[in-house]
Amino acid sequence: MNGDIKSAITITICIPIYNAEAYLPRCLDSILAQDLVSFEVICVNDGSTDASWSIVEAYAAQDKRIRGINREQNCGVGVCRNIAIRAAQGEYVLAVDADGALCPDALSLLYACAVHASAEAVVGGLEAVAQNGDVLYQHIVSKKYTNVNPAEYPELYIYAMGFHQTILLNREFVLRTGVFYKEGVICSADRYFLFELFFHFSHISFITNIIYKYIQNSNSVMRSKHNFFYYVTDFGAYMYLYECAEKDNKIYVADIRFLYRLYELFFQDMHPILDNLAKEEIFSIFTSISDILNKFAALTRLFQYASQAFSWIQHPVYQVFLYEVQKGNFDIALECSKRILTERTQAVSCQQKPILEIRMTGDEREFFLRALRQAKIYIEFGSGGSTVAAVAVPSISAIYSIESDRAWLQRLQEESGIQSAIGEKRLTLIHADIGPTGEWGRPVAREGIYPNVGLYKNYFWAPWEKISRHPDLVLIDGRFRVACSLMAALMVENPKCLYLVHDYPYPGSPEGRSSYRIMEKFFDCARRVESLSLFKRKRDFDYRTALVELHNYLTLYV
Repeated sequence: MNGDIKSAITITICIPIYNAEAYLPRCLDSILAQDLVSFEVICVNDGSTDASWSIVEAYAAQDKRIRGINREQNCGVGVCRNIAIRAAQGEYVLAVDADGALCPDALSLLYACAVHASAEAVVGGLEAVAQNGDVLYQHIVSKKYTNVNPAEYPELYIYAMGFHQTILLNREFVLRTGVFYKEGVICSADRYFLFELFFHFSHISFITNIIYKYIQNSNSVMRSKHNFFYYVTDFGAYMYLYECAEKDNKIYVADIRFLYRLYELFFQDMHPILDNLAKEEIFSIFTSISDILNKFAALTRLFQYASQAFSWIQHPVYQVFLYEVQKGNFDIALECSKRILTERTQAVSCQQKPILEIRMTGDEREFFLRALRQAKIYIEFGSGGSTVAAVAVPSISAIYSIESDRAWLQRLQEESGIQSAIGEKRLTLIHADIGPTGEWGRPVAREGIYPNVGLYKNYFWAPWEKISRHPDLVLIDGRFRVACSLMAALMVENPKCLYLVHDYPYPGSPEGRSSYRIMEKFFDCARRVESLSLFKRKRDFDYRTALVELHNYLTLYV
C-alpha cells in the first residue's frame, strides 16, 4: 500500500494528540496494519511541546491517508475531537486515543456490521492492558445485537455509553443530531458526548469482538496529579446524564448507568482515591455524588434496581456509604470507604483468575460446544477458551492444542482442569515457534521483509510430528488458517473428520479474507453459523493438487 486511497473513504479515525511522542507511533502503526484500507486518519495536535507533531508529519509524508491539523495553543481534547469530526470525509467516524491501539481487524469488523445493518452506530469490545502487557479487564457484550434501540435493553447501557473508542458512528447521524464533545473540560468530554448521544439512538448494533486495546499508561489523566479533576468532572458528567434522561423521560436509563459507575467506584476507584487524594478532595467527590442523589431523588430507586441486578449494593457497608453521602456526613462516608477498600483487598487476594472465555458469539459458541460433545480426538490451532471447554468434555480422550505464544500457554495452564488434563495425558500443549510474536501470538516482522518466514511452517507443519492420534474434529482459530486447513486435510487419515474454521468469510465480511476461499476447492461447507464454518474434506480430495495449492498459497501469502 503506497498510501493512496483507491476507493471512497469508509471510516475517519479521529486522534487528538498532546505530548504523545512515547506511544503515538504504536497507535498509528496499529491503524496502518488494518485489513480494511479505505480509511483516513485525522490527527489534531493540541499544542504539544514534544515531538508529537513531527511524528504526525513523518507518517503523513509516508501515507496520504493520514492528515494532520496543528494547533499551537492547547485547547482540550473535546475541541480537538470536534475539529476532527467536522473535517472528516468518511462515512463513519471512530475515536482513537494516541496511547491506545486498534486490533488488526477492528475496522473491517465494525464496517462490515455497519453496512450490513445500516446502523447509526456499531459497538465493539475493549480490552484494558497494563504497561507490562497484562490484561486488566475486558468491556464487551456477551452476545451480538443487531439494530436495536439501546434504551430498551438495560444490559446495553454500559456499552452504548461506555468507551467511545469502541463505537463506530455514522458521521451524518452525528451531524444531524448536533451532539458534539464537551469543550472546556479537562477530561470526560467523551462522557458528555455519549450520554447525550445515547438518547438519539434508535437502531445500533453490538458485536462480540475486541476491537480496541486501552493501554493504561502512567501519564493518563486518571493517574496524574490531576486525577481529582477527573473524578469531579466525571461525576459532573453523570449529573448531565440525569438531565438528558429527565428531558427524554427515561430517568431509569440514568439510574442503571449510574449504578454501574458506583460499582466502578467501589470496586476499582476506591484504592486510588484513598491513596492519592487529600481529604478535602475526597469530600469534593462525595459532594458531586450527593448532588446527584439529592437532585434526582435517586437513592431509593438505586436500591430497587440493585435488588434485581446489582446484589453487591445490598451489602450494609455500601448502603451506609450512600446514605451518609446523600446526607452530607462525609466523615462517616470516608470511614465506610476505608472499610470497603479493606474488604475488597481481602476478597481479591482470595479470588482466582477469571476463566478464559471462548471468543465467539453466542450462536457460534453453542455450535462449537455441540461439535465438541461429539468428538473423541480433538486438535485445535489457537489455544485459550476453546481448550478449557474441550478439557471439560469427558468424552474427548485426546486433545492437542497448538499455540505460537509461549506466554499465553503459560497463562492457559493456570486455568482449572488444565494441569490435571496434562497430567492425565489427555491434553498436549504444543508451542509452535514462529519467531517473535505480538498481540494474539501473531508473527512479528523485525528487520527486512518477513525475516521469520522460514519458521512459519512450525505452526501448521511441525505439530503433526507430535500428534499420534488422528482427530475427528479440528478447530482452526489461529493464524495461517488456510495453511493449517490444507495441512490437516493432508495429514488426517480419518475421512469423517470435521474441520471448524472460525472467522471464515461470510456475507458482508471484509474483503481481506477472500483468500480463505481457496479451501472450498478441497472442502465442502456442511454448515455455517455466522463466521464459524464447518467443513468436510471432499470425497474426491486430490492430495497432489492440495500439496501444490499449499505451496502456492505459502509463496503468495506467507
